[in-house]
Amino acid sequence: MKITLLLFPISVLTSFMQPDSKFWQAGEALVQSLRSQSPKFDNVSLRTYAYEDLNSDNQYEIIEKVNKVEEEATGLLNLELSPAFELHRIFTYSGGKFQRDYSKFSWYLEKRVHFYESWRRQILNPISLSTDSQQLIKANRADFLKEVDRLITLTKSLKK
Repeated sequence: MKITLLLFPISVLTSFMQPDSKFWQAGEALVQSLRSQSPKFDNVSLRTYAYEDLNSDNQYEIIEKVNKVEEEATGLLNLELSPAFELHRIFTYSGGKFQRDYSKFSWYLEKRVHFYESWRRQILNPISLSTDSQQLIKANRADFLKEVDRLITLTKSLKK
């Protein structure tokens, strides 16, 4: 019996390549700068930051999540409601630095609009939410709707 061994060439895919150190340095400098300008509670930034490859181009973007409701009334929102009011600011890397740029992400912005519209419906009819969320909505419905409407309008304007 003859055994045949097949060897497959190993190729390095660009999706596994790490960005250069200048990328990380520029990213950390941006996040540090944004954090220093962010509203704080107990000296901790109320905004969050994440590296994500939004469009699968092997280039990470930085997303800054800004929650105006939480910034104005820290601790008001529970974990269930908090994401409903997060504005995502997208920063892309080009020419050795990060800058706010939505030009390649109209699909992502559209997804965010649908997300906010879904939350608008939940605020109008919160029966599927927790009791705690229902009570928060009952006490703040007008303000919550105003904020979600602002996010919808703002996000739609960013697509242009």
